[in-house]
Amino acid sequence: EEYRLVPVEEVEHFDDDEKVIDFVALAGDLWDHRRFLGAIFALFLAIGAIYYLFAERTWYSEIALMPETRSSSGMERILQQYQGLLGVQLPGSNEGEALSVNLYPTIVESYPFQIELIQREIYFGDLDRTMTLFEYLTEVREQTLLQKAGQALWSVTLGLPQTVAGLFRSSEPGSMPAAIDFSQYSDLESPWLLTPAVRQAVNELANWITVRIEPQSEFIIIGASFPDARASAELVHVVKELLTRYVTEYRIIKATQDMEFIEEQYEQARARFEQVQDSLATFHDRNVMLSSARSLVGQQRLQSQYDLSLDVYTSLATRLEGAK
Repeated sequence: EEYRLVPVEEVEHFDDDEKVIDFVALAGDLWDHRRFLGAIFALFLAIGAIYYLFAERTWYSEIALMPETRSSSGMERILQQYQGLLGVQLPGSNEGEALSVNLYPTIVESYPFQIELIQREIYFGDLDRTMTLFEYLTEVREQTLLQKAGQALWSVTLGLPQTVAGLFRSSEPGSMPAAIDFSQYSDLESPWLLTPAVRQAVNELANWITVRIEPQSEFIIIGASFPDARASAELVHVVKELLTRYVTEYRIIKATQDMEFIEEQYEQARARFEQVQDSLATFHDRNVMLSSARSLVGQQRLQSQYDLSLDVYTSLATRLEGAK
């Protein structure tokens, strides 16, 4: 092999695996463009100062909920092995978990939940009055200077067609907004037509509420940011109350459906058991003295059907009592 010493100035390229940084040249480039970099820094500093001075002040409140989870202990596993002999029926590990905790944030972000939330009344300490969230968002709350400036900039740029269309709509007679009937949003089986005011209030309120699940402890953290301190604290409790009611109602409906299904199967099993029981009794009455092999086979067949139907009937009866 031949090795040669080549000056650095004559090297035109490097291997792909080698990364060479010339800090002296980089510092020189930064110094040459110091005025441009200084202007960019001053611009962002001014934007940050304006946002800090004129942005809306909010208060954050949060509450932590501990979900109810099932964990099978050693004694419970032993009882599950011998539940047939003991005459008990223990719920499985997946029973009772009709709704996953990971779905709680999705429930809070859904339109039915948000529409019901904006109808709740909350006390606002700064205003010293109680009103619904929809009234506050649509009638009382004033936009900040930054929000007004952003809306004005949007209306003359990308939102110009919508602004022009709004001018023609506002010139029409009878432009008074009609009262919103929130009862139409209670039917989940039919499609909804959200009014702009409701949609805007729901989208704005959804940005103020956060629901997250702690990965280690699986605690449910509900947080709310609001311009009013008292309203922020009450909003957290209202979200917790609605979420708890949603989950409870869903589990009750799910448990009721399961109980109705088990009860239907129980009635069918009882009818089959009584039919086999009558058939076995009739056979014994007709064959007092069993002498032929055919009679013995018939008795064994009926006895097997009786034992099987009795086991199914007893198991469903136990599960029905547990479901109740």
